[in-house]
Formats: sequence, C-alpha cells, structure tokens
Amino acid sequence: MTSILPHLAEYKHVIWDWNGTLLQDIDHAVRTVNTLLERRNIPLLTTASYKKNFHFPIKSYYQTIGFDLENESFEMLCEEFVDLFMKDIYSCSLVPGAKSILQEVKNLGIKQSILSASDQHSLDSMIDHHQLRSHLDHVFGIADKFAASKVYRGKELLELCQIPLKDTVLVGDTDHDMEVAHSLGIELILVAHGHQEAEKLQRLHSRVIEIPLL
Repeated sequence: MTSILPHLAEYKHVIWDWNGTLLQDIDHAVRTVNTLLERRNIPLLTTASYKKNFHFPIKSYYQTIGFDLENESFEMLCEEFVDLFMKDIYSCSLVPGAKSILQEVKNLGIKQSILSASDQHSLDSMIDHHQLRSHLDHVFGIADKFAASKVYRGKELLELCQIPLKDTVLVGDTDHDMEVAHSLGIELILVAHGHQEAEKLQRLHSRVIEIPLL
C-alpha cells in the first residue's frame, strides 16, 4: 500500500472530493439504491456491480441500472435517493487514514478544500459531524440534490483561492473527477477505494492510489 502524502507534498492546494474519497459510504450507497430498485421490482446491485456501473451524469447512471426515466421524474428520483441516503449517512465512517492525512497535509502548510457533488447543506452537515472544519479552508458543494457537474463550483473555488493551477491537485475517486480536473486545468490523483472499480480508474489515469491513505 502506498501513502498518498508524498504525492501531495509538492502542491500548495489540495482539493478533496468527499463521497468515496474521504467518506466511506459505498456500502451505504448500495443499500440506498437497492431500496429504490426493490420498490420498483428492478434487479438489485452487488457492491461489485455498483462500482462497475456507477458514473456521471447521474441521470445516465440511473438509466443504466434500470430506472425508467421516461415514465418517472428524474428530479423526484433524486429527491427520493438523497432523502433516504441522508437518513442514515452519519453511520458512515471516514476512510481509514482520512483524518490523519488531512492533519498531515495541514501541518505542511498546504491549503485544503472539499469540492463535492453533494448539496451544500448536506455537505456542511457531514463535515461538521466528522469534526473536519478545522482541517479545511473551504467546503464547496452544489446548490441542489441533482448531482450536477462540479466544474462550475470548482471554478468559483479556484477564483476564491487565487493559487496557481500548477500548484493545485484534485483528489477523487471517479472518472467525473478526472473530467473536472481536466476542465479546471489542475492536476489529478485518483484513489482506488471509492465509487468506481480500480481497474477502470487505472485504465484512465496513471496516478491511482490504494488505501490506506496514510
């Protein structure tokens, strides 16, 4: 296992994805989506099939796993998922080593931010629950529950921080994080313990780190 810390030490700003990267919520996500599938008599997912099929945009992912969005509102489905997901979100722990690596990065004097597809209110609540606020300089979620692209919010974050792009790295767990990093013009590190299977990430990017983070 390789620590992520040596890969971060060269930067002045680390932007962390939240779900799957720092928050260990994959099993919870599988249980939640399976509840929605079961309500509609759609075949359930295993953790492996979830990680194989999960992708952005979320609307496309829902269609891939069997939801009929021609006859059901995507917005209502998102509301149903998020409401159910958040009911038990505080049972999810941080990824092993997450809090320690945040402290280590802070000790190096590196700025740290969260950039998440979670809505801002839910994200703030989770960050406070895990007592991470003091480790972070900025926490950026999106405005609603529909898990849209993080690019717009990422641009706002970079404008606020005023740290050169070459000195900024995004740490995430999905191909969408790679798209976000490319769109923002910043470096990327992917972690292999999140919402997409490691094999897919390794085909897409050369910097994929295994757990534990530290």
